[in-house]
Amino acid sequence: MAKIVILITLLIFARNVCRGISIMQGQEANLIFPYPCDSTEVTLQHSYRAPFYCSTEGSLIFLPDSQAQRFEVKNVINNGSCSLDLTIRDLMIDDEGTYILLVYKDGEILGDHTHRIYLKVDYPPDKALCVVGEDYDREWVAVDCTANARSLPGKIECYQDGLRMPHLRDPALTGSLLKQSIIIRKSEQVYCCYSALNVNKSRCECDDTVLFQDEFHRKDPCPSITTQMSTESMSQKGNVGSLVTPNIPGLGEVIFVVQT
Repeated sequence: MAKIVILITLLIFARNVCRGISIMQGQEANLIFPYPCDSTEVTLQHSYRAPFYCSTEGSLIFLPDSQAQRFEVKNVINNGSCSLDLTIRDLMIDDEGTYILLVYKDGEILGDHTHRIYLKVDYPPDKALCVVGEDYDREWVAVDCTANARSLPGKIECYQDGLRMPHLRDPALTGSLLKQSIIIRKSEQVYCCYSALNVNKSRCECDDTVLFQDEFHRKDPCPSITTQMSTESMSQKGNVGSLVTPNIPGLGEVIFVVQT
């Protein structure tokens, strides 16, 4: 008897396989649900909530205000093929979950045509919190940074004078907390930020934490015109956007990357 129950469960699962996609928060999702054109009614629902779309109603129903303005469903019929196309704009965390298409004919549900899509909403990296750590030598000091990694791997960067500073330690993940140490020049204003692992933020985008900031001056989030001109001048001389500094004890010769 147990073997029969397991077999029935496997058959149901195989017939209604759930397809999954991952999209970053704030972006747009397009989910397409095909269905047989001779059906008399189709509905869409989010997980096991009440359906938010019914073809016989022809409009969105039972959606909270936070989603009603961002959800759009189109009933597409083209050359004998039918589908419900769901567009979700400006994705939010609450949009994550399984979207289920149910198909009916003459009041009976057509189980073979149930269609599921799991939408995973990736969280953007959180802001980095950095503090001044131990002295590295007379001119250099470590900056210890932490950040909530959320759902994507990432790294922490720090800039001084438009230059991306070298990592003292590689990123280390403990649970959902990312830790990283970076070496900087002492008592010079530094901008630090957290970004996705495959993204290099520019200096203008990097200002989660600002250290050694002169409290009598407003923070300038971007390099000055003078710095930009200096960077352009170095590029013209064949430096290709990089500057080599003198040896740092224990690290050797370090290349600082200039972000334009």
